[in-house]
Amino acid sequence: MYIFRLVVRFFLAEGLSLLLISAAFDNLSKAADNYAAIATPRIEAPIYFYYMDSSKIESLYNQLQPELEIKERETIGKISVKGETKVEANSVRVGVEAGSENQTRSTYAATGFATDRKCLEVMRYVLATWPSNYYTSPDEWMLRRIGQPLMQMYKSLGGLGRFSPLQQTRSPLPDSRDVVAELHSQLRAELQQLRGHLFIDGDFERSVGHGGVVLVRRFDHQTLKCSFRVYLSTEAGKKLPKEKPLRLRVFGDVTKPLTEDGFVDVVGIAVY
Repeated sequence: MYIFRLVVRFFLAEGLSLLLISAAFDNLSKAADNYAAIATPRIEAPIYFYYMDSSKIESLYNQLQPELEIKERETIGKISVKGETKVEANSVRVGVEAGSENQTRSTYAATGFATDRKCLEVMRYVLATWPSNYYTSPDEWMLRRIGQPLMQMYKSLGGLGRFSPLQQTRSPLPDSRDVVAELHSQLRAELQQLRGHLFIDGDFERSVGHGGVVLVRRFDHQTLKCSFRVYLSTEAGKKLPKEKPLRLRVFGDVTKPLTEDGFVDVVGIAVY
């Protein structure tokens, strides 16, 4: 039950009372649904893309799907000629019979998907393969980290109708500062080793620099200092909304993991 106690202590650190925690666990089925929504973000069409790097999408898509696929089959008629000679009364008749043999030929051509559709397929593949590379806020990251074993425990118990969190928390709990510090340590280590493609979902601040547009998503939480810095071309920046802050989702490629400067650098591939 250490995981359970750790979860409760985390909620206490976030300012929830044991009474509220108990009420929440009395309705854990809804909590499970809410957790599932956080833990498994989905990419659903239709999506309007403010910006998309078409050449990168084509390159990534071609690595995931055969570049060529059967587009159509056509039947080619192959004509053969057979000769026939017949001898009839008072004459000789020469006949010609035309026959046909069919053969099937496969014609290959590049896939007809539009670039937007290819982008959706690439993003779905990345999300399904690396689901942890979807970043919204440190709070949601920590809820996912501690929520998964909680949901597993809930399923193994067949529900918590006979399980009272108030009873389970009478023994000493881990110090809330230790819990948050441990989660921060895990998150920092993950960001310092970040590679490949990722998603960033939230409010961004826009600035101009480095020969283009820079979008910054702050990812700070108490002792954790981190921001995602997304680089786009000037032309891409012109296509973004004018609102402040910008509420966006970014699909991009990590060029630098978290370092002492407090930034994770990303090249934007698609913004929506």
